[in-house]
Amino acid sequence: DWLFRLGERVVVLDDCWIVDGKVDTYGSIAIGGVNEVVHRVVYAEMNPDEDIADLHVHHKCERKGCINPGHLVALTPSEHQRVHGALRRERRNAA
Repeated sequence: DWLFRLGERVVVLDDCWIVDGKVDTYGSIAIGGVNEVVHRVVYAEMNPDEDIADLHVHHKCERKGCINPGHLVALTPSEHQRVHGALRRERRNAA
């Protein structure tokens, strides 16, 4: 079962659940012989009635390796681009 295999690979950092301890890298897992991006799999599992095929799953915590369902939100590509643009501006202004 993929969820059991995944659980063995998760490290808790603050309130993030990090796959393989890699904060800045998307985790992957093989399901049915196909490699899947873990945060998308977790989001889809936790939101089974939502079709995310054309959506981006955004990490509100800004940690690519996080799979905590509370940190994930589905956005349209344009919404996702807007969020990341705002984050870049925020970082630039803070420097």
